[in-house]
Amino acid sequence: MGLSCKTEDIIVTLKRGLMKRELYNKKINLIIRSDNGPQFISNKFQDTCKELKLEHERIPFKTPNKNAHIEAFHRLLEDECLSRYEFKSYTVNYQI
Repeated sequence: MGLSCKTEDIIVTLKRGLMKRELYNKKINLIIRSDNGPQFISNKFQDTCKELKLEHERIPFKTPNKNAHIEAFHRLLEDECLSRYEFKSYTVNYQI
């Protein structure tokens, strides 16, 4: 969660998630699915997926139902957390 969602933010989050699940630099076939936001269609993100040996799958335009599970998660996050509490900051200190 944050005030911006830049390509760099996505890359850091992706790497942190892989490290947390002990999947960073493992030789397994992983697929990441995303929408067609500018962060995900950028060359920098595509290069990162190649570097991490991830297959990047984008859902077709105007089909959020293809990503229903993550859309449902975001709705729950909003209802159960973000709309109930006030945060002083969304700042996170990224270190990778």
